[in-house]
Amino acid sequence: MLSSIQSIHMYTDGVKKEEFLENKEKQDACIMQLQVIGELCSKLEKKFPDFSWFEYKKIIRMRHIISHDYFWIDTFEIRLAISQNITELEKAITQYIKTIK
Repeated sequence: MLSSIQSIHMYTDGVKKEEFLENKEKQDACIMQLQVIGELCSKLEKKFPDFSWFEYKKIIRMRHIISHDYFWIDTFEIRLAISQNITELEKAITQYIKTIK
């Protein structure tokens, strides 16, 4: 997950909202990484009962939308989710990893 988050940072850091909304490659790259994160959340949910330390169900729902309703993806909403939540998710995962080591 952290690798996918780092990739999203690489694709979006310093990129203005308008540039992201006009750049199909950046959108596709971020959408793919969000799909990976959602798939990992889905697998972790089944294997680890204590995997409730963040709102993984929202991430899994986003993955379902990306996977099954691809032509209806709202890139503005994708950008908003990234800008508002990806750093928070990264911090939560990093903190969780520290507690299980």
